[in-house]
Amino acid sequence: MPNFRNLLRGRQEENESTFAKLSKTFSLSFKHRMIGFCICAAIAALFAILSCAFIPTIIVNPAGFAVMYTIGNLGLIGSTFFLVGPLRQLKLMFKPVRITTSLIFLASIGFTLYFAIGLHSWILSFLFIGIQFAALIVYILSYIPFARQACLGCWKSLCCRGGRGNFAL
Repeated sequence: MPNFRNLLRGRQEENESTFAKLSKTFSLSFKHRMIGFCICAAIAALFAILSCAFIPTIIVNPAGFAVMYTIGNLGLIGSTFFLVGPLRQLKLMFKPVRITTSLIFLASIGFTLYFAIGLHSWILSFLFIGIQFAALIVYILSYIPFARQACLGCWKSLCCRGGRGNFAL
């Protein structure tokens, strides 16, 4: 109730100072941010590598591969929280230039886990793992200026003849 009274009276210094104190309490030095990033990225890479051990059993048990691979991808995104902070990372994910890719990536994570754990469908799990992989690549490329356009141009030159849409395969 005192906070509500302070708000009505126009006293916001207490809340701002509390927020500033919390911000200072939870802030990390550059060294600690880099250590956190490296540890989280290494754990994510470990999960991605360990998921490869489940590839031979994906038809029988798609959940093993899907869960390990998805944890690896989430760990990779989570490692960037150490670099820029979680709130700023979420704001960057939902900027207009990458909102579509971010939503596809997050939806593919949900569908991958649903089809692997809930329905035990290896075909749909594998399909959404592919979508998850592609969305993660496009998401990463969105941080490099003109990288998506360059990769799209390379893809078109490899797969199409003269840009007319005729596949060369």
